[in-house]
Amino acid sequence: MSLHEAYTLAHTAQCRLQMEASRPDRKLRFVVGHLLHYESMRLRIVEIEHDISKRQRARSVTFQGAGHIDNRLQHKPSTAQLGRKSPPPTASTYDDDEDDDLDDMRDDEEDAGLSLQRFPSRSSRPPDMVPDEEDDDDEDEDDEEPISPHEPDAETLEKCVKGEGNEVYASMYEGVRKCRCHGKTDAPSFDRMWELPPDQQGEKEGVTRAVAHVRDVDAAPKESCTVTVPNVQVEEVAA
Repeated sequence: MSLHEAYTLAHTAQCRLQMEASRPDRKLRFVVGHLLHYESMRLRIVEIEHDISKRQRARSVTFQGAGHIDNRLQHKPSTAQLGRKSPPPTASTYDDDEDDDLDDMRDDEEDAGLSLQRFPSRSSRPPDMVPDEEDDDDEDEDDEEPISPHEPDAETLEKCVKGEGNEVYASMYEGVRKCRCHGKTDAPSFDRMWELPPDQQGEKEGVTRAVAHVRDVDAAPKESCTVTVPNVQVEEVAA
């Protein structure tokens, strides 16, 4: 390992140590691992520098024997100077493989928090039921029981039947009565119909009340059909 590589690895270990120590959820074993790696690389740097200095001293001795050494390099370090230098450190068992193992352990724990989870797709789930306000309104209307209109009194009937009657109502009723698609061909036949005043108590929108005079002799029904017929409520009056 060259001196440049040792400095690079030491710098990397120092950065990882600082990053791990600054994490709020730091793990003590990772901090200790990066610290040991950083210290081992520092010792490795000292060892490499000591080897380099030994080679330089051996080269200077060789040059001095050949007569090409500079006077400044002829001075040999004293024993006291050599004693002040750090002794060669022992090789640490913490190498790059252990650093890779620590990185793998960190990656495994981070991947465990980012593991994929299967969720049912929206297409496989049944659609959410949205309450239909119109259906609720229809159900409320269906729940309402039909209110029977009040029968007109004798005085009201006498006032209504004094006129000639409404021929439009009579013809429309006959058209519905003779139509087989309505399924009521045995209904009585009316020759005249009179409109009654609206019932103020049980009146519904679109409902017209009428009183009719039953025809004495009912002719045979003919097949016919009308397209639109207003909602007419008929009250029979015997002749």
